[in-house]
Amino acid sequence: MELDDVIKEKLIEMELDPEKIKENLMKYLRSIEQLIQEKDSYWKQVLSDIENTKYTVKSVADELKISRTTFYSYDNLLQKYVQHSIEKSKKRNPYNVIQNLEESHKLINSRIKLMEQRDVDVLLLENENELLRNQLKEKNKEVENLKEELIGIGKKNSAYNNRKDSKNKSPFLS
Repeated sequence: MELDDVIKEKLIEMELDPEKIKENLMKYLRSIEQLIQEKDSYWKQVLSDIENTKYTVKSVADELKISRTTFYSYDNLLQKYVQHSIEKSKKRNPYNVIQNLEESHKLINSRIKLMEQRDVDVLLLENENELLRNQLKEKNKEVENLKEELIGIGKKNSAYNNRKDSKNKSPFLS
């Protein structure tokens, strides 16, 4: 892709109209894009070089022309040494570091989502508890009102019974 095409594509991605860019500004953009492409090319080469530095027990034995018999003799010391070196190298490899960070990031994000869900559940339960407390208060008030009404009815009933008893008493029996 030509330099101007790359610049136009990036300008469009930035939601800018490439046709409105003046020529003197385009010269700067061409210089900048040229430098960026050189840096990106270098970066790709470095990444490729890093990828090509990987080694295995077999590749070390082959490259040094050490026979398999020798390599696995001496209580497998040579093989164990290379394996140990591979493990150390993996820890320094930027690809592995990035992969470990990505896995860690995913784990943290999944834990955050679980905590957010837990928090939402707690808030919903707190809200439900508050509603139930309010309903309970209302029911308690209703019970108290009914008790008072029952006491009033009981008093009226006693008064009625007292009047009824006094009417039914014979004046001769007293």
